[in-house]
Amino acid sequence: MAVVVRRVLACLAAALVASPVVMVAQAASAATTPAALVIGSDFPDPDVIKVGGTYYAYSTNNGNGNVPVATVTSLTGPWTRRPDALPTLGPFAPVGTGPLVCNGGEGGDIDASSFVDGTGLRYLLYKDDGNAIGQPTSLWLQQVAADGVTRQGARVELLRNDRPEEAGVIEAPVLTRVGARYVLFYSLGGYGGDGYQTSYATSTSLTGPYAKAYRSLLTTASVDGAVRGPGGADVDATVFAPRAGGYTAHIAYAAGSGDATHTLTVNGGAAQVVSYPNTGWETWRQVRADITLNAGWNTLRLTHRDRWAELDFVEIA
Repeated sequence: MAVVVRRVLACLAAALVASPVVMVAQAASAATTPAALVIGSDFPDPDVIKVGGTYYAYSTNNGNGNVPVATVTSLTGPWTRRPDALPTLGPFAPVGTGPLVCNGGEGGDIDASSFVDGTGLRYLLYKDDGNAIGQPTSLWLQQVAADGVTRQGARVELLRNDRPEEAGVIEAPVLTRVGARYVLFYSLGGYGGDGYQTSYATSTSLTGPYAKAYRSLLTTASVDGAVRGPGGADVDATVFAPRAGGYTAHIAYAAGSGDATHTLTVNGGAAQVVSYPNTGWETWRQVRADITLNAGWNTLRLTHRDRWAELDFVEIA
């Protein structure tokens, strides 16, 4: 019995309703009906979880991946083998012979992030580490080529540390666009204590000038001490659903460099492709995507897939 369980998932459906210990302990003389073959390949030590309406089966590594995985919506099958749940990443090869950005005279440069404008232009954001050598600290914007690493033109200073609560430090820039405004999130203060905070600045132009908010967005005090030193922000879209079930995402966009696509995920689940037919820049249309939301807060993530689309808004109905 142990050999059968290690080699195939033949008894998976039965195992969910009867403990494997009970099955093994059955008298040898008892009449049994062989379970139907579910996954007819090497799939040792199977385990199953259910997420939403989908069952996920995982096995020990078997030469066909680090953590083989299969899915099904009904335990009677058929099961579908999926890509490795923990694929080997890399090895990553250095690009060039030195750092992408490193200006020793300003203390070095850290906390890189990327931003793609609605026109498809790509930018690199980072901070100089002037505070480490007793100098001012700034957040910088550098246009780069489509490869993401070739610098184009001169960098632009977006913000500089100039407030007492910053304690000489601003860092971790993340840029997003909301309607006609650019919103630059950043952290401030010493990261090792309660003074570390997340704030933001806004501008109607990508290159600024940016106006800092009159107070920080997140502080230890503003979250009643639930988080100490909330910094290092990132950006996702969150949606509150009054009930669990199916919804439709209405996405307003403009695409001026040909048909474009995004990958849409909800709560880190299965991905779907959102297609944006070419409209020309500044010509706005809408596309729809059917999604399933949990009751309460949900996280939607749209990531670049092919060409470029500028989003105006996302509405859920």
